[in-house]
Amino acid sequence: MVRVRNYHQRVHFETPVMRKEHLGGGATYWWNLGNRSSLGYREGVWSSAWYARFGWAKNKNVSMRFAEPDDDTKADGVVVLSFEQAILKAKVICEEMARSPSSFFAPQGKYRELPVLPPHPPYLVAHALMDYRERQIERGKRIDPDESLMRKSILPHLGHLEVEKITTKDIRDWVQTLLSVPASLASRRSSLLHFRRLTHDDDCRDRRKGAANSALRVLKASLQLAYENEICDSDSAWRRVKNLPRNPRKPPRFLERDEIHRLVSECPDDLRKLVIAALVTGCRANELEKLRVKDYLVDLRRLIVKDDKTKKTRHVTMSREGKEFFDRVTAGRDTQELIFTRADGSAWRNCNYLYRLHRACNRVDIKPVVGLHDLRRTFASHAVMGGVPLPVLSKQLGHSRVEITERSYLHLSVTYMDDVFMKNMPDLVSGDKPWHLDN
Repeated sequence: MVRVRNYHQRVHFETPVMRKEHLGGGATYWWNLGNRSSLGYREGVWSSAWYARFGWAKNKNVSMRFAEPDDDTKADGVVVLSFEQAILKAKVICEEMARSPSSFFAPQGKYRELPVLPPHPPYLVAHALMDYRERQIERGKRIDPDESLMRKSILPHLGHLEVEKITTKDIRDWVQTLLSVPASLASRRSSLLHFRRLTHDDDCRDRRKGAANSALRVLKASLQLAYENEICDSDSAWRRVKNLPRNPRKPPRFLERDEIHRLVSECPDDLRKLVIAALVTGCRANELEKLRVKDYLVDLRRLIVKDDKTKKTRHVTMSREGKEFFDRVTAGRDTQELIFTRADGSAWRNCNYLYRLHRACNRVDIKPVVGLHDLRRTFASHAVMGGVPLPVLSKQLGHSRVEITERSYLHLSVTYMDDVFMKNMPDLVSGDKPWHLDN
């Protein structure tokens, strides 16, 4: 729960210097605009934000993040707003909230329903997307990421086209459109879409290419299913469109041992246990949050993890360090208890550990800051450099294929391979004699 403090001194909001001196600590500070409306400011680890809040009933408020403050970047009037600009924007948003406050809680924004289509013919791209969605659900696949791509990237641009008449040019023009659109931010209402700033650096272009490739994958899979169902006569239109080339993958972000020691020593007690568990097991955050005492098998030295990502259950083997840690945190506890809880006994959920973890990273000068998934990469990276074979590591991480593990961590194992060959490979040509090129 975000701590909320009410301040009515304008001095706390007016300039970036004043906000830096007086506001902070992860709380949201509110400036009363009258008519049950407020402007909020919150300092973040990555970036701060302006919020608009409207009180529409007794003890009922609805708020929305709508822009970034000009703490580090000059105000542009669109994405980055000064204090005066933020007041005007917040008033406009609160007026819209006042007209229909309850609609902000209705599932119309991020989780709005997909369209209900009339029976075909004509068979549209929207029909193909819905059929692909139904097939994925029948197969037990995760559909949330694909649904998001359908709603935001495909349906608004191509959903009205007939599958039989779609051309390669249509798809290529659509891909170029995706490259020119900045990434959207989560919004509670579809009529108030917010976007990140679209910069022209290599990282931003590469991320937009990745987003376009993901949307293209969903589109091609949907159209291919229509072709397999004999709804169209040819699949050449989308087969000609290839994925956009991207820069080589960057090495995974992982911590060195001295960084690990500094981070663990700086974390509060409840967060420290969660951090250590991620470092000694390589489990995902949502897997650690749900672990119960009964899931740790002391005699077998392993964890039973219910993987939400692949819908499978896997065994996670403990190292000596991991076994000692889990022996301590589970000793004498009821088997139904959650292993990792917050200081007040509540469960970790919805990344409510993240802000405190980022603050700990800043205090010990770990830049950029890391999350629990970076600690999973730290576990995997040190395992590879320590000589753990990739197939074994792949099983431990819960990857469905060894190729996924190789793609992320093979470059680290090259150094290990060099050491092994230098130490164990016998001399085949020279033997005990010194090497002479002329002989």
